[in-house]
Amino acid sequence: MARQSARHYFQSMLAAGAARARPTLADRDATFMRLTAGMGVLALVIAIGDNWGDGPDGLVIPLLILPAVTLVIHGLVLRLWSIVLLPLVVVGPTIVFFFGYAEGSMFFVALAALLATYSIESRRVANILCAAFALVPVVAGLTNGADSGWPFWFFGVLLGWLFGLMARVNRDLVRQLEQQSSLIVEQAVLDERRRMARDVHDLVGHSLTVVLLHVTGARRAIRRNPQNAEAALESAELIGRESLAEIRRSMGMLRSADGLGHEPSPTAGDIAALVQERRSAGQDVELMTTGPLDQVGSAIGLTAYRLVQESLSNAAKHASGVRSDVEVIVDTTECRIVVENPIVALSSTGGGAGYGLIGMRERVQAVGGNLSIGPAGPVWRVDVALPLEQPVATL
Repeated sequence: MARQSARHYFQSMLAAGAARARPTLADRDATFMRLTAGMGVLALVIAIGDNWGDGPDGLVIPLLILPAVTLVIHGLVLRLWSIVLLPLVVVGPTIVFFFGYAEGSMFFVALAALLATYSIESRRVANILCAAFALVPVVAGLTNGADSGWPFWFFGVLLGWLFGLMARVNRDLVRQLEQQSSLIVEQAVLDERRRMARDVHDLVGHSLTVVLLHVTGARRAIRRNPQNAEAALESAELIGRESLAEIRRSMGMLRSADGLGHEPSPTAGDIAALVQERRSAGQDVELMTTGPLDQVGSAIGLTAYRLVQESLSNAAKHASGVRSDVEVIVDTTECRIVVENPIVALSSTGGGAGYGLIGMRERVQAVGGNLSIGPAGPVWRVDVALPLEQPVATL
C-alpha cells in the first residue's frame, strides 16, 4: 500500500473533523432522554383519556402525574440519578395497578424498564430491576387477589426491556466507534509526524552534506587556488539558500489547505540531477540507469529519490573520498536501487542515532518494498526493491 501522502492525511483529518461535527454520544443521550420525556407526557394523556372520572377516590390521575413530571424534569431540566428516577417513575403506576387499573400504568412501567436497561451501567442490576417490575402482578395477586390486567403489565415490562436493550447496544457501538475514530486520528498524527521527521532529516542531511563538501574543498584550495575556494564557498552559500527555501516550501505545503505545495516533489527522474549536484560538490559518484525512470509513479519515485539521497549522504559522511556507485533499474514490476561504496575505517564522527537508516526502512516498508543494508564483502551495499504502482512499459 502506497505511503499516505499529505493530501490523504489532510483529507483524513477533515473527515475526522466532519465525524466530530456529527451528533456525539452525549447529544444522542440527551435526545433519548427528551424522547422518554415526550413518551411520559403521551402516556399521561392516554391515561387521562381512559380513566377520567374513574379510579379510587380520583387518585389515578394524580398518581400518574408524578412519573410524567419526573420524566419531563429528567429529560429536559435536570438529570436525576437512577436511584431517584426509577422509584419516582414506578411507585405511582404500581399503586394504580394494585387498584386494578393496569391499562393506564403499563406505559409508565415500560418507560421505567427502558430507563433501567439503558441507564444503569451494570446489565445484571438492570435485568434484576426489570424482573422485579415483572413480579408486581404476582405480589398484587398474593395480597389482594387481583389478577386482572397482568398481561398489560408484563407486556409493558417486556417492551421497555427490549427497546432499552436495543438503545443500550446502539449506544455502546457508537461509543466504540468514537474511540476507534480517536485512535485513527491519533495514529494519523503520529504517521504524519514520522513522515515530517523523515523529510526534514533527508532534506537537512543532504543539504548539510553538500555544503560541507564545498566548504572542505574551499579549505583545501584556499591557499593554492583562492579563486576555486571562492567558487566553492559561493556554491555552498547557494545550496544553503536553496535548502532554506525548500524547507520553507515544505512547511508551506503542510500549512496549505489541500496539503500540496506549489512545486512538485522530486521523482525517480530527478536522481540524475541529484548525482550531478553531488559531483559538482566534489563527491565521486557514478550513476548507471536502466529503464524509463520518468515513468515511475510519484510515490515510488519520491521514495527512490530519497533513498539515493540518504545513501549518498551516508557515503559522504562515513566514506569520504571514495567512489560511490549508484545503479537504478526499472522493469515492468519493480524499481531496483543498488548503492555501493568501499568500506573504510570509521571516523570519530561516525556515531549517531541512525535516524537516517530508520527513515529509509520506514519509507520502504510504507510502499511495500524490501530493503537490505550492510556489508557485502569489501563494500557497503544498500539494496532496495520497490514494487511499481502500475506496470511500466519497457523501452
